[in-house]
Amino acid sequence: MKDVIIIGSSPLAITEAVFLKGNNKSVLNLDDKPVPGGAWITVDYKEIPKVEIGCHIWSYNKPA
Repeated sequence: MKDVIIIGSSPLAITEAVFLKGNNKSVLNLDDKPVPGGAWITVDYKEIPKVEIGCHIWSYNKPA
């Protein structure tokens, strides 16, 4: 039995798993992709190798 199950392997999810493991929790991390990273990955784009793409949410209610 695991103390915590984390769904997804975004950088934040991996950070949380490491934090919990450091606090003696058993962690199971599930993801549908073959490599960790969630939506944050690198791709080769045209002549530019390893372009970083990902989802960034800065604030939902930030005034303009």
